[in-house]
Amino acid sequence: PPRPPRFPYPTPFRSGDNLWRIAGEHLTIVLGRPPTSDEHRRYWVKVVDAARPVIRSGDVDLIYPNEQIPLPPTLDAGVRP
Repeated sequence: PPRPPRFPYPTPFRSGDNLWRIAGEHLTIVLGRPPTSDEHRRYWVKVVDAARPVIRSGDVDLIYPNEQIPLPPTLDAGVRP
């Protein structure tokens, strides 16, 4: 079953989460609709940039459960509600 999104920020990650999914869930909430693939990609890049300095593993593809990563404002990626 789909898992409900967890916001506001920073969001604690759960097992199986990844930055792509988190970026898409957040944009869907902010925009009130699913993001376009370009919106999703642009915002995901910003999320990865924000995550790099705070991820314990040092690898944005390896996120530990309960790790908290601040999500950047969507406007930073040129995505407007």
